[in-house]
Amino acid sequence: MMPVIRISEDTYARMKRCAEPLDDTADSVIARALTALEMLGDGLDRSASMTTVKRTNAPKLPQKVFRVPLLMVLLRFGGKAQAKDVRRLLGPIMAPKLTDGDLETVSTGDPRWWNAACWERSELIRDGLMRDDSERGVWEISDKGKGLAASLHGREGDKDRMIAHGTLQDIAERYWRRPVGPRPFVMAGEVVFDPVLLRRVDELVLYPAGASCLKNEDIVYVGDLVQRSEVDLLCRPGVGRKVMANIEQELAKLGLKLGMNVPGGPLNIDAA
Repeated sequence: MMPVIRISEDTYARMKRCAEPLDDTADSVIARALTALEMLGDGLDRSASMTTVKRTNAPKLPQKVFRVPLLMVLLRFGGKAQAKDVRRLLGPIMAPKLTDGDLETVSTGDPRWWNAACWERSELIRDGLMRDDSERGVWEISDKGKGLAASLHGREGDKDRMIAHGTLQDIAERYWRRPVGPRPFVMAGEVVFDPVLLRRVDELVLYPAGASCLKNEDIVYVGDLVQRSEVDLLCRPGVGRKVMANIEQELAKLGLKLGMNVPGGPLNIDAA
């Protein structure tokens, strides 16, 4: 005998709003909601953060924008990773594109951008690009996802040069390999994967004193640099107003600035 669960009229009304006519049943809506909770599972206790959130009309990124970055992150971890590790690396990758709407929180306490990434993971599973039989809390790319066509490109002035082409798995391996010189970028179909915060600071045209300071401070990535403050850097030996202006100008060329709040915190890509 099937168990009987009683729900309030308000909950029933919410379920109907989430249902697809002539397709969903009450059971399928609940199952989809539970799947979403499992996708959001990253080892964190959200019991204290389940609050009612007032939604705004602030613009946010389309969900599909997270598709290729998600696959690239999984390949950085060898094809599968805990959700919390995916989030830790995906945050800096997406940070420059995130809008105020993306940074708003949903009822679980998570930011909207992570909620969108979780739903895109569901779409990737439906399309066969991620596995649906991984253990709970683990996100894993499928063989089909690994086999997507992709290419690796390098920059030469205002032009780009194709370095290699092959499967997404092969191209991702070459991309994540610690590069010598400017970091290349990846193209998967029409999508360009070129996270500006993952570029190295030695790609910036800096005065010798500024470059020396960043090296001494062990600032390797642009994503680490933008999280430092002007006051912090000015306290370092050899960094004056002229050097600081040079650093700020180079960041401005990339649409960045000092003092940015980057989801995920300090980068450590080589040990990710």
